[in-house]
Amino acid sequence: MVPLFFSKSMMWLEKVGKAIKSHPFITLHVLIVLGLVLRLIRLWIEDFQPRDSVFYLENAQIVLTCGWREFYKTGVEAYKNLPPGFFLALQAGSAIGLSMYVTAFIILGSSFLLLMYSVYYGMIALWQKTHYALLGALFAATSPWLLRLGCFILRDAPYFSCGAAALAVGAWAVTREKYRYWLLFALFAFCAIMFRKEGFEFLMVFGVWCAVSLLIQLVRRQWKSVLFSVISGILVAVLTLLPLLLLEQHFRISYGSQWEVIPTTWSGYIWSMFKSLVKA
Repeated sequence: MVPLFFSKSMMWLEKVGKAIKSHPFITLHVLIVLGLVLRLIRLWIEDFQPRDSVFYLENAQIVLTCGWREFYKTGVEAYKNLPPGFFLALQAGSAIGLSMYVTAFIILGSSFLLLMYSVYYGMIALWQKTHYALLGALFAATSPWLLRLGCFILRDAPYFSCGAAALAVGAWAVTREKYRYWLLFALFAFCAIMFRKEGFEFLMVFGVWCAVSLLIQLVRRQWKSVLFSVISGILVAVLTLLPLLLLEQHFRISYGSQWEVIPTTWSGYIWSMFKSLVKA
């Protein structure tokens, strides 16, 4: 009896494996549905939002009813240096007649979809294996930490999704040497920085890649790749930093924001490193 059950189970698993291998894109969307169902179940079982979620919604209401200047005068010191991306997204939903809660959950759902596609296609770019990409998508759909993150009305879900998308298109850019992928990287890096100031780290990582790639290609005398690294660096820096710095100045001058695109801690750390290198 037991050997027969084991044999049938193995046959069934083999058929499932063949179906997954034959239809990876369909499997990806099955995992997306699974992830959405798990998030809905979690919301139904534990109808809870952390304190920060409540604060975000309350302050978003201040932005909607009283404007940005009043928001920056609320007295919550920690919010004065927040990037405006999350509140702008909530504001956009209200502009078309949606409630803040509906808008927030649309943002969370869109972030989950972006995360799933980013993990899948990013791993395809790196390893060229669909089963690795599907394993990554399975983790993104079912990981308890990501489940929790995807149910809270916080900036974290859209920030991490934009970060994952930036890394995914960055992987395609590095492996394919196509400028269009760096243009997408600039877009997603811009969005990540608009949600959290830690998003600037993606630009720091990109800067390190440019420097290392340029050095390697110069040593190898691969002039086409050298040109690609230089132009990519200029494109991403201009398309990301220029609009961000303009927005930063607009919010500072018009509303009294203390938001910093390039955090002071980073600039101070980089300057101290530079002085240490000069002294050495």
